[in-house]
Amino acid sequence: MTILMVNSVLEWLDENDSLDSIERILWIDGKNEKIVIISLTDSNAFPAWRSTLEIELALKEKRMVIRPVDPFMRMFSPNSDYVLKHSVHMENNWRIIESLVQNEPQIYDRNYRGMLVNNKVKELGIHKMTLYKFMRRYWIGGKTKYALLPNYHRSGGRGKERIAKGDGIKRGRPSRVFKHNNEVPGVNVTEEIKSIFKVSISMYYDSKMKIPLKRTYDKMIQKFFTLHEANGKYLVPDTNIPTFGQFKYWFSKEHDLKKTVIARHGENEFNSSFAPLSSYSCLDRTGQTGNKVLYGPPQFPLILPKRHPPLLE
Repeated sequence: MTILMVNSVLEWLDENDSLDSIERILWIDGKNEKIVIISLTDSNAFPAWRSTLEIELALKEKRMVIRPVDPFMRMFSPNSDYVLKHSVHMENNWRIIESLVQNEPQIYDRNYRGMLVNNKVKELGIHKMTLYKFMRRYWIGGKTKYALLPNYHRSGGRGKERIAKGDGIKRGRPSRVFKHNNEVPGVNVTEEIKSIFKVSISMYYDSKMKIPLKRTYDKMIQKFFTLHEANGKYLVPDTNIPTFGQFKYWFSKEHDLKKTVIARHGENEFNSSFAPLSSYSCLDRTGQTGNKVLYGPPQFPLILPKRHPPLLE
């Protein structure tokens, strides 16, 4: 069973891999039956209620994944110089909405929220759209005061060269040299990351486009392990990304060869060229004996290796 937590980022998927619908969990009730989310892709979004069962079913059916990388991760540890420079502005914005956003879960009720906002407008003499703007930034940014820094989401300096800090973290695409020398350890492959693997294989590899496994991995990284920056996107540091070796190892153990062949070549082609050849007894990697079904052209005995089949590259 997947454990849902406040600030988890949920991404809805469709078979066409069109514009993502991404949501953040803002609140979970004590009985773990109801949750409150807000869309990260709708600039005018308000908090909405969902049932936990709805989310768990979508995760089980692979219509949704929990993103291992928060697209607003930089809000949790902003540049210290920037915070110091704008701390007064941030604290002023926070004082305006603090009593509102901390009134959970009432603030997530549409009618009650309207009453609270109207009272705050009368108290402070500010426009209610200003309140809604600050509350959205707070919720979308991960329920942190740093999200209230002025224009922090656009503070990357468009057109300026980025100078890496001396923190040992490499910016940009993971280095092939590092991976070749085994200097990048990757990450612990959690159930959430395994779910990302499964969804990526289904979306990119098991398709008529016949995308190679390495390209499938690249597309997975671009889609699920990407942070938003002021002037585009960039990948998270190497040490927070599963390596191609981890992805390929999982694939070699878990993928369904028959399903893959049918998805890439069609059922007729599978029946004519990749029909089951025989069942034989062998020792697997753990030393256990078991029956294996081979697939290959019926006119000669083709034995596909247990590793990623060259045929499908």
